[in-house]
Amino acid sequence: MRTAILALLLVAGPAEAGMRAFYHGEAEPKALEIETGDNGDLRIGKPGDPAYGLEVGGVFHLVSPGPDGKVQVVRVDDLAAVIGKALPPLFARLFTEAARAHPSPPPRMQRTGTRTVAGFPGEVWKITLSGDPPQVQEMVFSPDPALKPVGRAIGRFMESMMVMVAPLMGEMATDIVSEMRSVHALGTPLESVGRFRLVKAEAATIPADRLLLPAAPLSRAEIEKQAAAGTPPAR
Repeated sequence: MRTAILALLLVAGPAEAGMRAFYHGEAEPKALEIETGDNGDLRIGKPGDPAYGLEVGGVFHLVSPGPDGKVQVVRVDDLAAVIGKALPPLFARLFTEAARAHPSPPPRMQRTGTRTVAGFPGEVWKITLSGDPPQVQEMVFSPDPALKPVGRAIGRFMESMMVMVAPLMGEMATDIVSEMRSVHALGTPLESVGRFRLVKAEAATIPADRLLLPAAPLSRAEIEKQAAAGTPPAR
């Protein structure tokens, strides 16, 4: 059955109309490529990197070389559930649709002006995040609906990174994810001053295999087995 499912996943259909966007970062990742299809699927990662994020049918996955060198796919919700066994239950629940629909109280956000980035008009916001002392960021967001899939890709990618570091951060990870969701509700991020900036975004034809799962996702039991062996998936 698993082989049959994998064969279906790998059947390439026609190329998908969509958008391709590139960001430049001041820290890692120095470059970020986002590809979105009009069908809602998306891919995000460093250009040429074998590890990347892939959302198919509304489910976000992490793709990376496994311990044996073969490609492996992990659903972020499954990874969060496995990691959540060692953390407060709130963490695992944070990645359910119910939690996404009911975010925590937002950080302080003040609109301060407008700025065009990579040809896209945007709104400049002063964002004050929690911390001791509080962190202040200047960010530019676009309300352009054409860029909305790009913004969703960035949000899901950042949340997946928080899943990976959650064992080190504990309950703080839940607060950070909630803050990120509130901030990204302002629109698609065009720039976070001193951190990253949109370089280009344009309509593109995305090859079908770029938006297909390259393997069947690991089960939660398989994820737990790797974690117990000291080789957690999608590192």
